[in-house]
Amino acid sequence: MKRLAVVIWSVFCVALAITGAYYLTALYLTMPTDMPYWVDMAIRFGFSFFLNNNMPDPDDMGVIALLIYFSISMAISGAMIGVVGIFLWRRTISFFLR
Repeated sequence: MKRLAVVIWSVFCVALAITGAYYLTALYLTMPTDMPYWVDMAIRFGFSFFLNNNMPDPDDMGVIALLIYFSISMAISGAMIGVVGIFLWRRTISFFLR
């Protein structure tokens, strides 16, 4: 019973982290700004370092930046939900499974 509860709790926390990252990325994308210069240079450096100067189409740079934004949002929301999830598990849910 406890193993099933841990699996269900973990799946819930992962789904919540993905949803939170999606909405955090969507919130960032609603701001009317251009792509930061450092993001553009980081993408260009990554392509020149790993793909031997095969630069992608300039339209694809925005999609790659979106992937970077989503990864950062996923790390932020995952860390926050992980800390809160462990705290709630130890304080409330594990008490009922003893």
